[in-house]
Amino acid sequence: MLVVTSMVLACLPAFAPSAFALTAAEATQKLNECIAAINDPLYTRSTLPGLTAYADIASLEAAIANGTMVVWIANGAGVITGSGGANGNGQDLFCGDSNNNDIATMDSNTSTRDYFFGGAGNDRVTGNMWLSTFYGGPGDDYVNQFTENSYFYGGPGNDTYGTLVAPAVFDQGVDADTTTPTFPSAETFNVAENTTAVATITTSESATITLDSGDDKLKFSLTRLTDSTASLSFLIAPNFEIPTDVGVNNVYVVVLKAVDSALNIGYETISVTVTDVVDTTSFSSFALAGNPTSVSYSTPINLVAVVTVASRITFTMNQKRIPGCISKLATGSASSFTATCSWKPSRRGYLTLASQSVAVGAGITGAISPNIRIFVGPRLTRR
Repeated sequence: MLVVTSMVLACLPAFAPSAFALTAAEATQKLNECIAAINDPLYTRSTLPGLTAYADIASLEAAIANGTMVVWIANGAGVITGSGGANGNGQDLFCGDSNNNDIATMDSNTSTRDYFFGGAGNDRVTGNMWLSTFYGGPGDDYVNQFTENSYFYGGPGNDTYGTLVAPAVFDQGVDADTTTPTFPSAETFNVAENTTAVATITTSESATITLDSGDDKLKFSLTRLTDSTASLSFLIAPNFEIPTDVGVNNVYVVVLKAVDSALNIGYETISVTVTDVVDTTSFSSFALAGNPTSVSYSTPINLVAVVTVASRITFTMNQKRIPGCISKLATGSASSFTATCSWKPSRRGYLTLASQSVAVGAGITGAISPNIRIFVGPRLTRR
């Protein structure tokens, strides 16, 4: 039996007990205030009756109304008084909050049981527990000594105790996972037309990722890569010039859903903007090295073509392909790719030179360069 000292009584303002006689509405309000203070999805109006050994919510609220159970709610001061200052050997319900809450003593008897729901802080029973139950939530919870069929159910955190006198029970359990999976990966992406790959989608934990909804959901596919990643792709490569998104503006929208092993669900809206790419090759320049107006018979000179995309270039003279100058690879970057070929004129007089490109990439049309009119004169040196 707890002996109440003046020091313990001085702690009484730290919370607000229910009166020993409440109306039904007041009892409901008191229980709701308790649940709101605890703020743990495991402890609700539907679960608290079973956890406190009542048949249903009506029975629990009736016990609160008639004073069988007295409710003590932490008000942020961080101290919750012992049951000796509350309901003696009667039944008490202690409701912690997000602060670190202390109870000096929990004391009940063989026909009743005290309950302490700790909340998110580092909660403690600094004295003894008799015939009581402590549900520790997140945080490092502690009981100094518990005995006489007391139970200490831990949760996430480093929960410990000083002395356990059998048949008391300590269970370092883990609260159910209530964390919603999130998507650390980006919400918006830019994708060049004529390609299908969009991005790798990542979740904050192991989860099943699926296409949930969105205006353009049917345009996409999703392939699982790992427990927390998936590859998002277009089913058909989009065409910038002919958009098929609902908004007809080349912005495709899809909503992804992630479900973890505890059936927590998270959503992410993804917007994919399709960008334009060069669909045709064009010649930036085509010339003989040094830009001469005439060349010498049988004297090598370079033909140089510069195009806007990676291509293979075929050089011609009077519409006939020049041997050794067929399908020359133009190399470079960005929008400048160069192909060079050494040409040894085999005819004299005025000749017409040209070149034709075939793009390396699919879906890009080739181009034909402007003609060069060149005069081939006699050879200037003897053999």
